[in-house]
Amino acid sequence: LHDFFSISRRHLGVFAFERGDHDQALAALGAADQLRPDHTETLNNLAVLHSMKGNYRRAERLLQACVKIDPNMSRAWDNLGMALYRQKRYADARKAFEKEVELDPNAAFAHYNLGCALAAENKMVEAQSAFERALDVAPAHIESMHNLAVLSSKSNTRDAAKELELYKKVLDVDPGYAPAHLSLGRFYQSEPSFRSVKKALHHYRRYVALEGTDQASVEEVQRTISALSKQRR
Repeated sequence: LHDFFSISRRHLGVFAFERGDHDQALAALGAADQLRPDHTETLNNLAVLHSMKGNYRRAERLLQACVKIDPNMSRAWDNLGMALYRQKRYADARKAFEKEVELDPNAAFAHYNLGCALAAENKMVEAQSAFERALDVAPAHIESMHNLAVLSSKSNTRDAAKELELYKKVLDVDPGYAPAHLSLGRFYQSEPSFRSVKKALHHYRRYVALEGTDQASVEEVQRTISALSKQRR
């Protein structure tokens, strides 16, 4: 009977999460955790909800408990890495993502996450290798493709033509991928060999139209659009 009530609460929590009622999901999964505190799915799902609310330390504690119970749960390592990354604990995040890659080497997003943590640690060569591995697994993984281009832009041996080719390839796969439009706007604005105010404005405007979450970045780009538009007059 005890397990029945725990399972019921867990299912209620999942259903509430799927309909977007995160408070109800937290309450139900919290009740399930009290009834059966060692259930990895409950711990993992609770941690995801806490991360969504910005409670990264709480999420971290839940996920540490989760991977202690089941060290082979790759999803929990992924979520733990994200909780640590969002706390800017990049070396710890990298270790979690390394474990995820070890457990799930054919998951492109695992290699991508590892690449992001390595880049945040300023380990650019290793980051590039991780993004390239993600593309070996999934050639159309646009996030890895885009990040390779961004890394290229920071290289001492920068090849602007190859960088541009990568950005264009990203948009060939997904024309609505907002970060690539932002990167192309900056590329055409600042790269001497390819400078084009017209193209920069085009991509900045596409970014503003597509970006739905980062309002601060949108406002910054709108100011850039205004300044570039004045230059063209």
